[in-house]
This record gives sequence, C-alpha cells and structure tokens, in this order.
Amino acid sequence: MSPRALAQIGSAEAQVNLHLQQVLSVQVSQASVSIPMNTPVHYLQGNSTPQLTNHLQVSATASYVLRVRTENDYFNLNSGISTLPVNTVQLKLTENGATGVNVLTPKSLSSTDTDIVTSNANEVVQNFNATYEIPQSETENYLNREEGSYSTTVIYTIVPQ
Repeated sequence: MSPRALAQIGSAEAQVNLHLQQVLSVQVSQASVSIPMNTPVHYLQGNSTPQLTNHLQVSATASYVLRVRTENDYFNLNSGISTLPVNTVQLKLTENGATGVNVLTPKSLSSTDTDIVTSNANEVVQNFNATYEIPQSETENYLNREEGSYSTTVIYTIVPQ
C-alpha cells in the first residue's frame, strides 16, 4: 500500500448528550363554565354543565396524580364569601382516548386537594372530558339563597406519582 493511501485513513468522534427533563403539565380548555339554576326542574332534579370535551389536557412523561381543589370551601357572591358550600357540586371526568389512567370521579368539590386521576403515563398527552354537576341530593342547599352569580376557582394540580 502506498503512503498516500494510509494518510487518508482516520477516524473522528462525536459525543451525543441527552438532557431529559420530566414534563408534567395540565391545561384547562374552558376557563369559565356555568351551571344554570333557573327552572323548577333544576331545583327538583339538579343540573349540570354539558359534557366539556377535552376540558383537561395533561402532558406527562412520567407517572402522575392529578388533583383538584377549590380556593375556598364556599362560593363567592358579590365580592364576598357566601354560605353556599362548594361541595354541593360534583366533578365527573372521563378519559378521551387516554390509556393507562385510573379516573377516580365523581368527586365533590372541596378546598382540600383530592386525587381525581392516577396514570402510568403510557402517552405523553392525555385528554379528559368533564362535567360539573349539582346532583339532586344537593338541590335543597340552593333554596332560599340570594339571587346572583356564585363562583369559585377550581385549581388542578399535577404531581409525580
């Protein structure tokens, strides 16, 4: 072999570094929802939002627990806190094509963190449909109340499992 041919043989190296960061996030697609209580049937049988398709979108690369809580134990009314408890409303979730999840609803709203989904994160993005409902068993709590718009903030939190 000629010396010229040997000069063309060589090698080079490159190092590939991977920087993995766990992704855990939750997004709410409908930031404000309403449950009307404006007919006798609502006060007799309860009422709910329509099913909110893909209301919650979870992005996760690891097993997680999704929790829900409200800012207070009672609804706000006219810039103050009322005596109407938030636990008269239930949250119901259904997975929308998500796999590897365990949905733990219906759950009554509360100011205490409540687990509503556990997942082993087989998919990076998981969607959940939601319904907020005043069940018939809670309608008596809505009688003899001041007319107005009662509100609370619902807070969803995702944590590693």
